Amino acid sequence: MRVLKIYIILIFLLIPNISIASNYLLTCLNVENQFTTNIMIDEENKSLMHLNSFNPTTKTKFQVNEYEKIIFWKNRLVGTYILSNDGVPNFKVYNLEKMTFNSSGHYSGDIKPFGQLFECFRSK
Repeated sequence: MRVLKIYIILIFLLIPNISIASNYLLTCLNVENQFTTNIMIDEENKSLMHLNSFNPTTKTKFQVNEYEKIIFWKNRLVGTYILSNDGVPNFKVYNLEKMTFNSSGHYSGDIKPFGQLFECFRSK
């Protein structure tokens, strides 16, 4: 009977952790310019929230707190769209398997898109 109680307690302790496991913070770094960004990933509900970014060159922190619009979510490959505060459309492709994402900002006029590659790590 005591062993059964221990199993029941373990099950109740583990079940909440299993459901939380699909939510995590992704911290990503552009190795070229050290620009960092934090994204909250919810794989169960298929959502990404851009929390904030930091530009070390200008020492500027950007508080964003916006959900990115999901274009596609195929296995662990996710495409998103977000409009920046400056009105620049940004397209991103996240590879949650390889822990990377690339981003391209598209300006109006005769300016080429601005592309970036980020390496990420998962934290709590």
